[in-house]
Amino acid sequence: EQYISAVAKEEHLYEQHEEFSCWLGHLCDALEVVDWRSGEIRDRDINEWLLTKTLTALEAIDHPRVQRWVKTLRRHQDQLLTYLDWLSASLQPYQIELAQHLNAPEEQKRFMRLVARCWRLRQGVINGHKGFRSPLELAQQDLDALLASAPHLSSCADCLTKLLDAAARSSSMIENINGLLKQFLHNRRAFRNSDTLQNYLNLFTLWYNTHLFARGKRKGQTQVVFGRKNSPTWGDHLQVADAAAWAHYQQLARNDSTYTDLVSHLVRLIRVGVDTRGVVRPLHELGGEE
Repeated sequence: EQYISAVAKEEHLYEQHEEFSCWLGHLCDALEVVDWRSGEIRDRDINEWLLTKTLTALEAIDHPRVQRWVKTLRRHQDQLLTYLDWLSASLQPYQIELAQHLNAPEEQKRFMRLVARCWRLRQGVINGHKGFRSPLELAQQDLDALLASAPHLSSCADCLTKLLDAAARSSSMIENINGLLKQFLHNRRAFRNSDTLQNYLNLFTLWYNTHLFARGKRKGQTQVVFGRKNSPTWGDHLQVADAAAWAHYQQLARNDSTYTDLVSHLVRLIRVGVDTRGVVRPLHELGGEE
């Protein structure tokens, strides 16, 4: 009897996994910048429709992990496609410039789709999708033949590639920073006022620009400010930058001052930095952000 129930449960999980895998592919498709098959640059409305339909279907899968995951996606759904808004705004002046080289709208669309498809297939190859190599070679051959017959379009192709790169990189960078910042905000669910929030973000900026990476190709190095091994940590950075202010901060901490007072005082410390020679300089001159 237990065996029969276990087999039934296993079969049910297989069915759930198959359904989840199917809709996961549609979810990935809803987040695409460019359709790799046609080269069409995605429209926000179409992607949003597909995203909503996919999340609705995933909600019907009665599995706790899937339910939690979809709940998280629902919470951030409004921001998941903002990169398409940025790209759409950037494409408007580009299309005006392209019209000076290609008069017919159909020719403009065909050119943009060819360039965009090459870009998308190239991104797939970079990310390890071996199945994209052959289509990329064929698409690249078509693009090279077109640019050989119309060399004046080379600058337009490069410009569109840069716009697509910028949209993809901006989205990834924001996701990376959000992932880090979320850890710091987890225990700070509310702030007394906007000034306190801004002070907190300023401190986060200082920490991110001067903390040491624990692993990866930048292990033992800082993000922006120093860019070399054995750099001072952000705590050392504060102490050396303004010894008197740091001592006052420690006194406030010992006296159990309010969080707002501590942060307000620390903000005075993040306006200065120490370069590799130990000279106190404004942080923005070191390559970081104030």
